[in-house]
Amino acid sequence: EIIQTTGKEVDPTSPSFCFNDILEMELYNYETAVNEIVDKAQKEAKIDKKLKQIKTNWDSQVFEFIDEKEYETKLFLSLDAMKELLDANQMDLMGMMSQGKYVEHFKDIVEDWREKLKMVDTVTTVWLKVQKNWRRLVNIFVKSEDIRVQLPDDTKKFEALDKDFRDLMIEASQSPEVVPSCNVERKTVLDEMMVTLEQCEKALNEYLGEKKKAFPRFYFVSDQALLDILSNG
Repeated sequence: EIIQTTGKEVDPTSPSFCFNDILEMELYNYETAVNEIVDKAQKEAKIDKKLKQIKTNWDSQVFEFIDEKEYETKLFLSLDAMKELLDANQMDLMGMMSQGKYVEHFKDIVEDWREKLKMVDTVTTVWLKVQKNWRRLVNIFVKSEDIRVQLPDDTKKFEALDKDFRDLMIEASQSPEVVPSCNVERKTVLDEMMVTLEQCEKALNEYLGEKKKAFPRFYFVSDQALLDILSNG
């Protein structure tokens, strides 16, 4: 842009390029234009640096797991640190998009990372809900004979989901990179699991509702507390 503004040809990539070449461009004759170009370049450099940092962050970001030996699967360790980084980088990208002409050169890259991190946010949110609900219901539907007898159809649904969920977690632990793991296909699978879990939980709550009618003191105990009691035997 400076070459176009001054009309003087220089090759800044040449081994012989030196400070005298800059002096011969007589930049002082184009002070306002050159200052604008320099200001733009400095702001672009900051965006470029931040984008490289975001790429470095997420190229190295992996899920961490613990062994759930009782059910022969893996479960997520806390994702709090990753969620904090996700929130911070999403804010960074939003800030870049508000910088008008300074982000034009990087717009495609910024949009690409916004989509990637949005998918990571969406998928991990659903995934954690599925894991949480699975942990709460697995002992009830797998180990509680009373529930299995009273809710046979929902027990079968849960057993199928239980196998799929355990297989999914083992598969994820073998390829734990966060960004590739959070894709549209996996979101679809997790959404379907969430629907099944909600159906099982609804059936369980209806069953508990019948018990409350038979023994009204149960109304003073929350559904969550009753579920916890059942899941802990």
